[in-house]
Amino acid sequence: RNPLLVVLLLLALFSRLAVAVLAPGFPVDVGSFSALANRMAEVGPGRFYAAGYFSDYPPGYMLILWPLGWLGRLLGTGATETMVKLPGILCDLGVIWLLYRVAERKASRKAALWLAALYACNPLTYLAGAAWGQADSVPSLLLLCSVLLIIDGRWKYALPIYMLAVLMKPQALMAGPLGLAALVMDVAWRRKD
Repeated sequence: RNPLLVVLLLLALFSRLAVAVLAPGFPVDVGSFSALANRMAEVGPGRFYAAGYFSDYPPGYMLILWPLGWLGRLLGTGATETMVKLPGILCDLGVIWLLYRVAERKASRKAALWLAALYACNPLTYLAGAAWGQADSVPSLLLLCSVLLIIDGRWKYALPIYMLAVLMKPQALMAGPLGLAALVMDVAWRRKD
């Protein structure tokens, strides 16, 4: 609907892809994600968590890495190392779009575009996802979706999305106490009515 949002999303995408290709990434994260992606492509999810193989990531993110490992094997040496940065980049775009949509409903299109642009141009999002190859944007997008659903009182959707965020990265558990407090307050307010 808003051509400026489309331009912003395209700029955010191509600038992040350029950073992803030019920056080698944080060796521990890129190396670990590449190895996990390649193992998923090699053995599949049924045999991934086998005795003798160490993985400190929950299964949700492995399902995202699986097609990247498979595609990386088809494309050849070094492809997986760059592609493991894609989930974070794509989730950054999801956050940009979602921030715009929510702000557009609550404020003006101009304010929504500014908010989306602030996130899109935030250097930390470039550094963490596109440059280093970390996956923090994946649970961040899911947590944002969960919070927005909670605000609308749609708990039956918010809770599964929150659990999906935890299955992507266990650090999402840190938001759990806030979610529990919101649930308790919601139940208490409904009983008053």
